Amino acid sequence: KSGASVISAGKLDITGDLTVTETEADGIYTYTAQALPALEGAEVFTADTIPEAGKTYYLTDDVTLSKVTYLRGGDYTIYLDGHTLSGKTAPYLVVGSTEDHESTLTICDRTADFGRVLGQTAGADEMILVYGKLTLTGGDLTGHTNTDSSSGDGGAIKVYAGGTFEMTGGRITDNTAKTGGGVFVRRGSFTMYDGTISNNTTSGYVGGGGVYVQFTDAFT
Repeated sequence: KSGASVISAGKLDITGDLTVTETEADGIYTYTAQALPALEGAEVFTADTIPEAGKTYYLTDDVTLSKVTYLRGGDYTIYLDGHTLSGKTAPYLVVGSTEDHESTLTICDRTADFGRVLGQTAGADEMILVYGKLTLTGGDLTGHTNTDSSSGDGGAIKVYAGGTFEMTGGRITDNTAKTGGGVFVRRGSFTMYDGTISNNTTSGYVGGGGVYVQFTDAFT
Protein backbone atom coordinates (compact mmCIF):
# COMPACT_ATOMS: atom_id res chain seq x y z
CA LYS A 1 0.00 0.00 0.00
CA SER A 2 1.24 3.48 -0.88
CA GLY A 3 2.24 5.32 2.29
CA ALA A 4 1.45 2.33 4.50
CA SER A 5 3.74 0.79 7.08
CA VAL A 6 4.24 -2.80 8.12
CA ILE A 7 4.74 -3.33 11.84
CA SER A 8 6.07 -6.65 13.05
CA ALA A 9 5.17 -7.51 16.63
CA GLY A 10 6.38 -11.07 16.58
CA LYS A 11 7.45 -14.00 14.46
CA LEU A 12 5.48 -15.37 11.51
CA ASP A 13 6.39 -18.79 10.11
CA ILE A 14 4.88 -19.75 6.77
CA THR A 15 5.28 -23.42 5.94
CA GLY A 16 3.26 -23.61 2.73
CA ASP A 17 1.60 -21.64 -0.03
CA LEU A 18 -1.07 -19.30 1.30
CA THR A 19 -3.86 -17.20 -0.18
CA VAL A 20 -3.88 -13.73 1.39
CA THR A 21 -7.01 -11.55 1.53
CA GLU A 22 -7.20 -7.92 2.68
CA THR A 23 -9.81 -5.92 4.61
CA GLU A 24 -9.69 -2.31 5.82
CA ALA A 25 -11.22 -0.69 8.91
CA ASP A 26 -10.24 2.73 10.28
CA GLY A 27 -7.09 2.78 8.18
CA ILE A 28 -5.85 -0.55 9.53
CA TYR A 29 -5.35 -3.32 7.01
CA THR A 30 -5.93 -6.88 8.15
CA TYR A 31 -4.46 -9.75 6.18
CA THR A 32 -5.98 -13.21 6.48
CA ALA A 33 -4.06 -16.28 5.34
CA GLN A 34 -5.81 -19.38 4.11
CA ALA A 35 -4.24 -22.81 3.76
CA LEU A 36 -4.04 -24.75 0.51
CA PRO A 37 -7.48 -25.70 -0.77
CA ALA A 38 -8.64 -29.28 -0.85
CA LEU A 39 -7.59 -31.11 -3.97
CA GLU A 40 -10.68 -31.80 -6.03
CA GLY A 41 -11.34 -35.50 -6.48
CA ALA A 42 -8.56 -36.45 -4.05
CA GLU A 43 -8.59 -37.93 -0.55
CA VAL A 44 -6.66 -36.94 2.56
CA PHE A 45 -3.73 -39.28 3.23
CA THR A 46 -3.28 -40.33 6.85
CA ALA A 47 -1.35 -43.00 8.74
CA ASP A 48 -4.44 -45.22 8.54
CA THR A 49 -4.96 -44.83 4.79
CA ILE A 50 -4.92 -48.01 2.74
CA PRO A 51 -4.21 -46.59 -0.74
CA GLU A 52 -6.45 -47.66 -3.59
CA ALA A 53 -5.28 -47.86 -7.19
CA GLY A 54 -6.45 -45.03 -9.42
CA LYS A 55 -6.78 -42.52 -6.57
CA THR A 56 -5.00 -39.28 -5.69
CA TYR A 57 -4.11 -38.41 -2.10
CA TYR A 58 -2.81 -35.30 -0.35
CA LEU A 59 -1.37 -34.62 3.10
CA THR A 60 -2.91 -32.05 5.44
CA ASP A 61 -0.53 -32.91 8.28
CA ASP A 62 2.64 -34.90 8.90
CA VAL A 63 2.15 -38.65 8.50
CA THR A 64 4.19 -41.53 9.94
CA LEU A 65 3.55 -44.95 8.40
CA SER A 66 3.69 -47.85 10.84
CA LYS A 67 4.39 -50.52 8.22
CA VAL A 68 5.38 -50.99 4.60
CA THR A 69 2.78 -49.65 2.14
CA TYR A 70 2.45 -51.66 -1.08
CA LEU A 71 1.23 -49.84 -4.18
CA ARG A 72 0.18 -52.42 -6.75
CA GLY A 73 -2.37 -52.97 -9.49
CA GLY A 74 -2.66 -49.42 -10.82
CA ASP A 75 -1.68 -45.77 -10.54
CA TYR A 76 -1.25 -43.74 -7.34
CA THR A 77 -0.53 -40.05 -6.72
CA ILE A 78 0.52 -38.46 -3.41
CA TYR A 79 0.77 -34.68 -2.84
CA LEU A 80 3.04 -33.87 0.10
CA ASP A 81 1.86 -30.24 0.17
CA GLY A 82 4.53 -28.99 2.54
CA HIS A 83 4.16 -31.81 5.06
CA THR A 84 6.39 -34.72 6.08
CA LEU A 85 5.83 -38.37 5.21
CA SER A 86 7.96 -40.74 7.28
CA GLY A 87 7.84 -44.35 8.42
CA LYS A 88 8.76 -46.74 11.19
CA THR A 89 9.80 -49.53 8.80
CA ALA A 90 11.85 -49.22 5.62
CA PRO A 91 11.04 -49.34 2.82
CA TYR A 92 8.09 -47.03 3.42
CA LEU A 93 6.63 -47.49 -0.06
CA VAL A 94 6.93 -50.37 -2.55
CA VAL A 95 5.76 -49.60 -6.09
CA GLY A 96 4.72 -52.68 -8.09
CA SER A 97 6.34 -56.09 -7.63
CA THR A 98 8.64 -58.47 -9.45
CA GLU A 99 5.60 -59.42 -11.55
CA ASP A 100 4.01 -55.95 -11.72
CA HIS A 101 6.00 -53.35 -13.64
CA GLU A 102 2.94 -51.34 -14.71
CA SER A 103 1.93 -49.82 -11.37
CA THR A 104 2.96 -46.19 -10.87
CA LEU A 105 3.46 -43.69 -8.07
CA THR A 106 3.74 -39.94 -8.63
CA ILE A 107 4.98 -37.78 -5.75
CA CYS A 108 4.00 -34.10 -6.03
CA ASP A 109 3.94 -30.92 -3.97
CA ARG A 110 1.87 -27.75 -4.42
CA THR A 111 4.03 -25.63 -2.11
CA ALA A 112 7.16 -23.60 -2.70
CA ASP A 113 8.78 -25.05 0.43
CA PHE A 114 8.95 -28.72 -0.45
CA GLY A 115 7.26 -31.30 1.70
CA ARG A 116 9.51 -34.19 2.65
CA VAL A 117 9.73 -37.92 2.60
CA LEU A 118 11.92 -38.05 5.67
CA GLY A 119 14.22 -40.95 6.36
CA GLN A 120 15.58 -42.71 9.42
CA THR A 121 19.06 -42.44 10.86
CA ALA A 122 19.23 -46.25 10.84
CA GLY A 123 16.74 -47.64 8.35
CA ALA A 124 16.78 -51.31 7.45
CA ASP A 125 16.43 -50.57 3.74
CA GLU A 126 15.80 -47.81 1.20
CA MET A 127 12.82 -45.44 1.62
CA ILE A 128 11.13 -46.30 -1.71
CA LEU A 129 11.54 -49.58 -3.60
CA VAL A 130 10.50 -49.40 -7.26
CA TYR A 131 9.54 -52.37 -9.42
CA GLY A 132 6.97 -50.37 -11.38
CA LYS A 133 7.37 -46.67 -12.16
CA LEU A 134 8.09 -43.76 -9.80
CA THR A 135 7.79 -40.13 -10.91
CA LEU A 136 9.07 -37.35 -8.66
CA THR A 137 7.74 -33.88 -9.57
CA GLY A 138 8.14 -32.16 -6.20
CA GLY A 139 9.14 -32.71 -2.60
CA ASP A 140 12.41 -33.62 -0.93
CA LEU A 141 13.46 -37.23 -0.30
CA THR A 142 15.88 -36.64 2.50
CA GLY A 143 17.70 -37.74 5.62
CA HIS A 144 17.75 -41.53 5.25
CA THR A 145 20.55 -43.94 6.14
CA ASN A 146 20.24 -47.46 4.72
CA THR A 147 21.88 -49.79 7.25
CA ASP A 148 20.93 -53.10 5.61
CA SER A 149 23.95 -55.32 6.32
CA SER A 150 23.34 -57.67 3.38
CA SER A 151 23.28 -55.11 0.56
CA GLY A 152 22.69 -51.52 1.70
CA ASP A 153 21.75 -50.47 -1.84
CA GLY A 154 19.96 -47.17 -2.23
CA GLY A 155 19.42 -44.49 0.39
CA ALA A 156 16.30 -42.73 -0.88
CA ILE A 157 15.29 -44.90 -3.86
CA LYS A 158 16.10 -48.37 -5.15
CA VAL A 159 15.00 -49.05 -8.74
CA TYR A 160 15.05 -52.79 -9.22
CA ALA A 161 14.17 -55.69 -11.50
CA GLY A 162 12.45 -53.82 -14.32
CA GLY A 163 11.51 -50.66 -12.45
CA THR A 164 11.76 -47.12 -13.84
CA PHE A 165 12.25 -43.74 -12.19
CA GLU A 166 11.61 -40.34 -13.75
CA MET A 167 12.59 -37.13 -11.97
CA THR A 168 11.02 -33.94 -13.31
CA GLY A 169 11.44 -31.85 -10.16
CA GLY A 170 12.00 -32.01 -6.43
CA ARG A 171 15.13 -32.94 -4.54
CA ILE A 172 16.99 -35.99 -3.27
CA THR A 173 19.30 -34.80 -0.49
CA ASP A 174 21.35 -35.93 2.50
CA ASN A 175 20.88 -39.69 2.22
CA THR A 176 23.43 -42.45 2.85
CA ALA A 177 23.78 -46.06 1.72
CA LYS A 178 26.53 -48.59 1.16
CA THR A 179 26.03 -48.09 -2.59
CA GLY A 180 23.96 -45.39 -4.28
CA GLY A 181 23.39 -42.89 -1.50
CA GLY A 182 20.62 -41.08 -3.37
CA VAL A 183 19.45 -43.54 -6.03
CA PHE A 184 20.46 -47.12 -6.76
CA VAL A 185 19.50 -48.70 -10.11
CA ARG A 186 19.81 -52.40 -10.86
CA ARG A 187 18.12 -53.87 -13.94
CA GLY A 188 16.03 -50.72 -14.30
CA SER A 189 16.25 -47.17 -15.64
CA PHE A 190 16.44 -43.61 -14.33
CA THR A 191 15.67 -40.54 -16.44
CA MET A 192 16.32 -37.12 -14.87
CA TYR A 193 14.74 -34.12 -16.59
CA ASP A 194 14.94 -31.63 -13.73
CA GLY A 195 15.40 -31.39 -9.98
CA THR A 196 18.37 -31.62 -7.62
CA ILE A 197 20.40 -34.51 -6.26
CA SER A 198 22.91 -33.31 -3.67
CA ASN A 199 24.81 -34.14 -0.47
CA ASN A 200 24.22 -37.89 -0.67
CA THR A 201 27.02 -40.20 0.46
CA THR A 202 28.09 -43.84 0.51
CA SER A 203 29.68 -45.94 3.20
CA GLY A 204 30.99 -48.71 0.92
CA TYR A 205 33.96 -48.92 -1.43
CA VAL A 206 31.85 -49.11 -4.63
CA GLY A 207 30.57 -45.55 -4.34
CA GLY A 208 27.85 -43.73 -6.23
CA GLY A 209 27.05 -40.99 -3.73
CA GLY A 210 24.30 -39.38 -5.77
CA VAL A 211 23.40 -42.14 -8.23
CA TYR A 212 24.74 -45.65 -8.76
CA VAL A 213 23.75 -47.48 -11.94
CA GLN A 214 24.76 -51.14 -12.04
CA PHE A 215 25.78 -53.12 -15.09
CA THR A 216 24.43 -51.59 -18.33
CA ASP A 217 21.27 -50.05 -16.91
CA ALA A 218 20.15 -46.68 -18.25
CA PHE A 219 20.66 -43.28 -16.61
CA THR A 220 19.88 -40.26 -18.78
